[in-house]
Amino acid sequence: MKEVVEKRELVDYLRDKFCLSIRGACNALYLRRSVYFYKPSPRDNSIIIEMFLKLADRYPSYGFRKLFILLRKLGHRWNHKRVYIVFDVNP
Repeated sequence: MKEVVEKRELVDYLRDKFCLSIRGACNALYLRRSVYFYKPSPRDNSIIIEMFLKLADRYPSYGFRKLFILLRKLGHRWNHKRVYIVFDVNP
């Protein structure tokens, strides 16, 4: 990830210093333009945390698997990997 951020900064440097286009600067650094323009969208996991902690308080003997199944029965379609990350961070 650091490498991509550094390359983005280098593209900006090449554009300013040598008057290159974005395409030319990206080609010089072997960086795809889609990577240069990519802006990650931050995820808000507060709803997942709130629902998961509510269920965990109500069913303290349940593990991740059963709590995830309860979330699914409540109609939430979150991916199990995303929910597990929240579960792992908030024991």
